Amino acid sequence: MLQNTTTTHSTRVSRRAAVLGGTALPLVALAACAPGGRATDAPSAVGTREVTLRWTTWQGANSPMVDASSKGAALFAQKYPKVKVTPEPDPGAEKLFAEMVAGTAADVMGQCCATLPTWAQKGILTNLDPLVKRDWKDTLVKDFSEVQYNYFWSKEAGRYAVPMYMGTSALYYNKDRFTRAGVPFPDDTWDFPKWQDAMRRLTNINQEQWGFYPRISRGTRNFLVNGGGGNLVDPKDDTRAVFDQAPALAVFQWLRDRTWQDNSAIQRGQEAGNSREMFARGRVATIIDGSFELQTVLRAGPDTDWDLALIPKGFKERRNRATVDGWVIWKEVKNKDEAWALISFLQSDEWWDVNMPITAQQPTRISLQAKYPDVLKRSHSAFAGKNMNVFTHPVINKYVGPQENWRLDDLAAPIYEKAWTDAVVDNKVAVADAFKQAAAEIANLHKQQLGK
Repeated sequence: MLQNTTTTHSTRVSRRAAVLGGTALPLVALAACAPGGRATDAPSAVGTREVTLRWTTWQGANSPMVDASSKGAALFAQKYPKVKVTPEPDPGAEKLFAEMVAGTAADVMGQCCATLPTWAQKGILTNLDPLVKRDWKDTLVKDFSEVQYNYFWSKEAGRYAVPMYMGTSALYYNKDRFTRAGVPFPDDTWDFPKWQDAMRRLTNINQEQWGFYPRISRGTRNFLVNGGGGNLVDPKDDTRAVFDQAPALAVFQWLRDRTWQDNSAIQRGQEAGNSREMFARGRVATIIDGSFELQTVLRAGPDTDWDLALIPKGFKERRNRATVDGWVIWKEVKNKDEAWALISFLQSDEWWDVNMPITAQQPTRISLQAKYPDVLKRSHSAFAGKNMNVFTHPVINKYVGPQENWRLDDLAAPIYEKAWTDAVVDNKVAVADAFKQAAAEIANLHKQQLGK
């Protein structure tokens, strides 16, 4: 998922003047939701005139979304024959921002993570609140994960995006490696101590086998820290980092120690390929990855039997991610109602019936979570025996959370990433020292830029 790399920090920007600077888990009862897929009403004017919409989708030209979006556009055209939708693979956040600056942007765009709130701060996205109020039934709004839906709103910009999909994470594990080491498969009783013991027993450095791949993404680190009772960003002040406090430091130190103290997690110099390739070959016995990467894991072609387990319980509680990929409408779009009709379609049962089997994306709506594992098992023989409920369990049981972003995230995030790399990945500096220094730099950055 792409991060925004623009460096303009004014809260609004003129388009013409801006520059780019193991066991199956039972499902709890679902909340009452709208049956079926018609939880929206399109404006009456949609479909009465010839319109062409550009839609930048998810991932690149080799993504399964190319097939899904093509089929989705055809289905949308059945509803609105006069509205032609042209899907385009995601060209990246920088190019999309440049096109908005130049006045040539697509009508509907998808992006992720810190990119969308950063764009919203610049004042270049449509506030969707009036459209939601006009056209979306309350049953649809209540069918979203509240924490994911609320991520896409700010006091200054309003509702600048709506969810693209729900993505959670799981522990992917190599069943053959566990069996040969005599380690029981992970289950919902696993916590950090059990995970640590399993890593140690699964490691045989002489045979170039390790228990875990620890170079994890920012989003993964975020929910592991949350599970320890901590945060990366101060929940009350997004100009402050709090990863220098005890709960976050404990998680970072634990990851550092697994890599450098007992080497049950593979070090960077011991790697041979990316995490999914090494998992496929059995070089690492476990990885953390998302429902949104199921197709990528499949393409890596695991040579041995594998399955999925819940992310182990943290030092304090069990937490998981809620992805923050979203759909937006450019503020200067000429065909706003048609663009909004497309975004509304992308929340419907019809779209998810097309999309889920092709991309393996997890649907946005809570009422579709129970359907998701069955669709994947029917659509892909490789998923038939897998514990897919681990992806829906965090959503249904409401322990997902979004990535935390700083006010000036495009400048603050590199400072955080350097501390992570220096202390945990490369063991060049003590964990506490690296993160305390980084927290001070982030506070100073915001003070200098914002006068705060």
